[in-house]
Amino acid sequence: MTIVFTVFIDSNKLELDSAGIGLISGGIFSLTFYYYRMKKQYLTISRGILTKNTGISKKINLSEISSIKKFAGDYKLKTSKAELIINTEIIDRNSLTKLNTELEKLNLEWE
Repeated sequence: MTIVFTVFIDSNKLELDSAGIGLISGGIFSLTFYYYRMKKQYLTISRGILTKNTGISKKINLSEISSIKKFAGDYKLKTSKAELIINTEIIDRNSLTKLNTELEKLNLEWE
């Protein structure tokens, strides 16, 4: 914060207030996003639906998956309507094993 206020030290009060409001707003957004990520897991599978919990949740029905492509540590799941990319590097090893088990149950050929 001291860097921002050092830059605006010769400015008028209005600009200092704007910088402070921007810093507070950014901090609140960061804390809210952190809290959301701590409460929601990256991936959940429930009732045959795989949900990727990012800023905007993306869902894909496991029974509709037509292909699975593995590349550069990611899984690309495709249906006729949608596509979902899963970053496997941020998933716990035990959870990744469970995900692989669920995907193997689909009896699809992996690319």
